[in-house]
Amino acid sequence: MPTLHSYLKPIEAALKKAGKPAEAKAMSKYMRNKFEHYGVRSPGIRDILANQISDKGLPETMTELDAIVRSGWLHPKREMQFIAMYLLDKSVKVWTGEVAAMQDLFEFTITTGSWWDTVDFLSFNLVFQWWKRNPKVVDEVRIDIFVRFDFTTFFNFRFVENGINTKTSG
Repeated sequence: MPTLHSYLKPIEAALKKAGKPAEAKAMSKYMRNKFEHYGVRSPGIRDILANQISDKGLPETMTELDAIVRSGWLHPKREMQFIAMYLLDKSVKVWTGEVAAMQDLFEFTITTGSWWDTVDFLSFNLVFQWWKRNPKVVDEVRIDIFVRFDFTTFFNFRFVENGINTKTSG
């Protein structure tokens, strides 16, 4: 495992402390044993992140946010990926307008160790929010990263529903 970013070390300690082995086993089984877990459910994960944000604040730059998210994403425990996603969700001010960096980070998170639980949150909560705030990038973004997960029909429905043009010019 790569070195954990210092922002995430107190979160890792809190997740270890809050983890329940029986829950971890059940969560891993539910996810077809594709991922390890601490045994902390989403409300607990969100509380732990809220405590860290209260203590340390949010990342202030795109570079810092990118490093933290990637570090959490590569952690073997699934809860750390959820921390990374929820941190992205809380850090909209940092990544609004960061087209190339966010495209790269979204592609990384969606194509690296993802499954339905993370892809759904990333796509429907974060990517749509990003595209809605930056409508000009829809033609520039590599939509094919999402097609790999066979969400094309749903994406097109959501794009139309949210007033985003999915047709590229030319």
